Amino acid sequence: EHGLATGEDITHLSEAMDTLSTEIEETGQESEETREEVAELRETVERQRRQIVELQATVDSLAEILGTSTEWETFDADEAAPDVAGD
Repeated sequence: EHGLATGEDITHLSEAMDTLSTEIEETGQESEETREEVAELRETVERQRRQIVELQATVDSLAEILGTSTEWETFDADEAAPDVAGD
């Protein structure tokens, strides 16, 4: 009547706020888990890159011993997957 919220309105708003608060908390937790997974994947990719470099060096060395040469095909960093973390 005077523009004030009724008890029922307040109850609905409180329930809505509780629901939103829970959803925000869950989303934050999911986001943190995703960040951790991305960090693990980055570490895996970096480890694999180091292994590839080591293998290429070994093959180059063997090729030199055999009196031949090697050529490596690589991809540009621009062609790599986008940086999902934004950094």
